[in-house]
Amino acid sequence: MTLDDIRETANAVRTEYTAPVPTSAGVGGGALLTEARQARDPLAVLKAAVEAASSFMGIGAELKKAGLKYHFSTEAPMPPLYRVTISGKSYLLVNKKYADKPDLVVGDVAIGVNESLDEESSASPVMQTFKVHTGPTQVKGFIAAFRKAGVEQVDGGTEHVYIKWPVHKVVETSLKRLISRFQAANGSAFGLRVSDFKPTGDFPRSGKTEETGEPAPADIIWKQLGRIRVMIGAKNPSSDKGGRALYFRIGRNGKSINWIRITLDPDDTYSLEFGRGAGAAKVISSSDGIHADQLKDIIARHTGMAASL
Repeated sequence: MTLDDIRETANAVRTEYTAPVPTSAGVGGGALLTEARQARDPLAVLKAAVEAASSFMGIGAELKKAGLKYHFSTEAPMPPLYRVTISGKSYLLVNKKYADKPDLVVGDVAIGVNESLDEESSASPVMQTFKVHTGPTQVKGFIAAFRKAGVEQVDGGTEHVYIKWPVHKVVETSLKRLISRFQAANGSAFGLRVSDFKPTGDFPRSGKTEETGEPAPADIIWKQLGRIRVMIGAKNPSSDKGGRALYFRIGRNGKSINWIRITLDPDDTYSLEFGRGAGAAKVISSSDGIHADQLKDIIARHTGMAASL
């Protein structure tokens, strides 16, 4: 086989997968043919990109060098991942601890056809409510730990923590991903197993507290906000502290605040916390001793958003 034959083969592969194969005169014919044959296998191309990258974040640069288009996502609740489409098939690259039976593992990176990693299916995930028994002394700790892991909808009762989490085709796989995120965020301080999550149709924000059966303060606060919710783009409300605190996300604003927590204090005034990041990990500013008729002004001050019509 001549060098022209080898280049013709390499060009055919480049056309099919948009992954260029080097054709410089400095590369020997045998090595060039080997690269061309490997490029016919998408997993081999992706494997080479992962091996060439110095870190997970550097994989994108190697994919670009190979002429492959990709989408990189860091949106919770999913882990950081690359999605690469080759000849109509979608391949995912993700840390191996989040993968279920991948096609290939290179170092800490799992590679596989979309379906094999089960990161998503043609159907959207369903938000499922789970109840985790913690005992009365660990409710607050677990609520904070779940928020640190990026779980936005969390609430606590007397001995349980309630969460809402997106479930894909396989519930166990979805919960394993959650546990991996939880452990990565909190270390070994809290132990969790799939069997600890009990599906339930009840979530405390439905309107009554577990302790008294009376309307939850968080539910009352959400109603008191009224028009303010529309003006600030409030969404994903949940509660904690036995229903005495309301937590929700808000729209974009000049101060980069993306969540607010409002807590009813014993003196019937409110404490407000404003923060950014996944869950409620970072508090940027706060105010306390606030009355209901002051809520819109305080929210406007801390977010820079108009809070009244």
